[in-house]
Amino acid sequence: MIHIAAQKTYRNKDLFRKQAPFTADIDLEFAKASTTGIIGANGAGKSSTLKLILGFIRKDQGSITLNGLTPENPLSRKSIGYLPENPYFYDHLTPVELLSFGAKASGMDKAGLSDRIQALLREVGMDHAAGKKLRECSKGMVQRVGLAFALIHDPEVVILDEPMSGLDPLGRKMVVDLLLRLKQKQKTIIFCSHILTDVERICDTVVMMHRGSIRKVLKRDDLEKLGKTLRVLLDTQTPLSENRWPCTGLASGLKAIDCQHHEVEEVLTLCRKEGIRVVGMDPHAGGLEKEFLAMAGEKP
Repeated sequence: MIHIAAQKTYRNKDLFRKQAPFTADIDLEFAKASTTGIIGANGAGKSSTLKLILGFIRKDQGSITLNGLTPENPLSRKSIGYLPENPYFYDHLTPVELLSFGAKASGMDKAGLSDRIQALLREVGMDHAAGKKLRECSKGMVQRVGLAFALIHDPEVVILDEPMSGLDPLGRKMVVDLLLRLKQKQKTIIFCSHILTDVERICDTVVMMHRGSIRKVLKRDDLEKLGKTLRVLLDTQTPLSENRWPCTGLASGLKAIDCQHHEVEEVLTLCRKEGIRVVGMDPHAGGLEKEFLAMAGEKP
């Protein structure tokens, strides 16, 4: 449905800092009715990938197609809903007025439009502020309205850049629930996020980016295999005799074992047997977080 095999080179614009040009090299395919999360550190190329797909920036070489059309063709974006990381709208408008504008720009029929707008505002938790000027809304409220704006024309493809940005925990849950509903409707969803637990929960595919290139693509089966881990803290300088649970030294002088949740009882039994004192247990990084840190060269 969407395919990108393109390169984009960013040249240094700072005359006082001599830096080599940076090239993003992207080769991805997004299947219809799939949900893909793109993760990576700041500057990894996540937003650039979305902007290349949408035609907001031009590739230097390669090809990009959306349903057989290039991004230069305006028709390629007709069935796409997009939310940028930092949305900016005419702040003298109310949410209702903004969504009406978006609907008209998309060529939507006026019949049933009012009900559609009210339903969307309820879905994103902004029905209580439907008549409030956007300049009077918080960043999180504008983010919610922006999400409704991206969905007003019921697009087949939904592209979101950091959709949880600026949202409180309730807002973040709202976005996750909304994405899951869109997934049930067989929408094609592509989004970037730094919240790896949400990515791991929602996505069929996770794309890991680092310094402008695709380092790893994980499918649902791969994510299931990564699993979740629990960190067991031990007051010892001696590793366990069972080498499938290697000990990691911590700055505090303690040792730590990372194990699967179903292995905790076995680890505790082994510690009692070997006379090792357990001083605590902490939820540790999920499998995706550990994989991401390893890719970025950080120790989990």
